Amino acid sequence: MSKVPLLSYIYFTPSAPGAKTHMVMNMTQSLDPHYTYKDETVFIAELTERDEGILSWSRQESKKSTEFLQLVMKDCTIDEAVQYGERLEIFLPGRAEVLEFSPSLRPSEPQEVWRQGTAGSTGRLWAVDAVTSAHEGNYTARNLRGLELQKTRVTVIATSLSTMVDLTIPTDVMFPIPLPKFQATITFTDASGRKHILYREGIESLSLFSIFDDRVSLQIQPSGSRVLVRDVRPGDAGTYEVRDLSGHLVVRAELVTTGSPQPFQYVFIALVVVAVVLLVLCCCVCKCCCCRKASSKAPHTPSPGTATASYSGSGAESWYRPPLPRGPLMDALTQHPQPADAEGTSLYPFPSNASPQVDEGPSFQPKRRPGDSLDFLSILPLSTDTLHASVYTSHKLDFP
Repeated sequence: MSKVPLLSYIYFTPSAPGAKTHMVMNMTQSLDPHYTYKDETVFIAELTERDEGILSWSRQESKKSTEFLQLVMKDCTIDEAVQYGERLEIFLPGRAEVLEFSPSLRPSEPQEVWRQGTAGSTGRLWAVDAVTSAHEGNYTARNLRGLELQKTRVTVIATSLSTMVDLTIPTDVMFPIPLPKFQATITFTDASGRKHILYREGIESLSLFSIFDDRVSLQIQPSGSRVLVRDVRPGDAGTYEVRDLSGHLVVRAELVTTGSPQPFQYVFIALVVVAVVLLVLCCCVCKCCCCRKASSKAPHTPSPGTATASYSGSGAESWYRPPLPRGPLMDALTQHPQPADAEGTSLYPFPSNASPQVDEGPSFQPKRRPGDSLDFLSILPLSTDTLHASVYTSHKLDFP
């Protein structure tokens, strides 16, 4: 820096656009305590952003000024990158009295987040337990006079994950999200580069079911939520991105698949399904057979007051005759023995120990219609209305 003659006029022109030149020393007498003059040298105390510009001097009798210093402030901002959901810590200088925050998401006037001597401001540490996109911006520490002592630029970055899955082994993949479920928007970019929205603010989309069926779910966790991909398949390979309500990237997960599913796995599953179906059918068939056998073996017990008889005609096969209802006449007939013809055939169709002594021919003859055969399948049942035509009567019978 060149020397400034004694009794000179010193001017300052800020580098800010549109700023005007103004006098800071009159004949080397300071008009601003920020500037001092000694031994033909100008001293500036505690440089800040407002000191960036050009200093010049001139003699009283001369209108021409001479530039002797161009001051460019070096950016001493501390850059700090913090992953979404991690802890943020800022250590303050010893002379710091206040910490201001200027958000980058929505630029606004600086907000005071810490002041020396207030409640909760113990020590020289200011911290946030779980960083979100709302904490991204500049943090400036100032002294009592408002001069900048330290500036920290905080950038909230996404968590990067990468997983490789061997498809020959059934595998589930899970990755955590430091966000509540209702704040998460999840997208999936497949191998072809096409992007699909799976969840929007925690609500499932149609793409989720069309691509993954029900194998992908967003689950609530105590510290946020998580994405679970069950039974990973070749089509699941790609990039999964999670963003918050402001659109800030929170998690970026890369899923890579190797190998291919073994065919025997699908064959085994198919065989198991077929075996289960066959087992169910066999059980049903066995049950039906058991029910039929039980019904066929059940004994037939004739009801009280009925009788069963048979009649063998000349040259005809035996046939079944339905039981006739019992009455006084039937009770009387059963008191006599049944006679037999020369061939040993019973003359009475009713079981009895008594029978007539003289009468020939069958005791009872079923009434048939013209054209009827002796086939038992075509015999019409006897009717009580025609009983008088089928009953043998004799004066030799002893009726009570």
